[in-house]
Amino acid sequence: MKGWRRMDEMFHSNNFDTIVGTTSSQEKGWSATEEDWPDDDKWKLRKAARIVIERSEEPQFVFTFLLSTHYPYTFPPQFRKYQPSSLQSLLQWLPMDSEILRNRYKNSTSFLEHELLAFINSLDLQKNLVIITGDHGESLGEDGVFAHGSRKSEVQCRTPCIILGAGVCPGKTQFATSHTDIVPTLMHLLEGKSVPLQHIHGRDIVSSKLHSGTIVVSPPRQLEKIKTLLVIDQGRRSLFNVLLESPGGPLVGFVDHLDEFGRPLSGSTRR
Repeated sequence: MKGWRRMDEMFHSNNFDTIVGTTSSQEKGWSATEEDWPDDDKWKLRKAARIVIERSEEPQFVFTFLLSTHYPYTFPPQFRKYQPSSLQSLLQWLPMDSEILRNRYKNSTSFLEHELLAFINSLDLQKNLVIITGDHGESLGEDGVFAHGSRKSEVQCRTPCIILGAGVCPGKTQFATSHTDIVPTLMHLLEGKSVPLQHIHGRDIVSSKLHSGTIVVSPPRQLEKIKTLLVIDQGRRSLFNVLLESPGGPLVGFVDHLDEFGRPLSGSTRR
């Protein structure tokens, strides 16, 4: 992932005390391929568990980035449960076979579920918090396209977010949330109460005072001078353009309301 969308700036010594590379990235360098992802993910989770257990008496934040459920959805042979699931080539983008891709996705998620459960069961959840989430949703043809980063649709904006461990009461959030909510929620769980934070746009989703709200999503693949913002409120999706270099400062223009597939409802454009 080095160099991909500035990932190397995130995984940097300025942000982390220790950065550990995976086996394939260490041994193969740039020759590592998608076929190495399952072994890498297994190695990452085992390494993360060892770090947590060996340093259990000191506060720490451990982060790992898993790849198997990214296209082309790779998995070990023993998880080839759903068939057909064979691609002629890892670069077989066209024509897309939705059945094969769905089966590959189910196989890869089954594999990661197995590994994540093993990871969770190896930890003392009375002393640790575990957060499992994704960086984006994945389309398997529901909105007319495949993969991600191409539509402002519900399926591409929806990600899993599971929080378990010390201080977490069983429950399910019924309203829209975003990744910016993770930090204030994590602080509440650590302190046992809401913690005021400066310069944070997220919300504490375990607070009893929060039952709904509006979230703003900034879709990928933005133009340099024009950004798009997707506002989601109670299932209503509204698209705005933001012109950054206007004479009077940033100019916000309403574009349209979108359906769950990311398609304009009216085609109207007004400011």
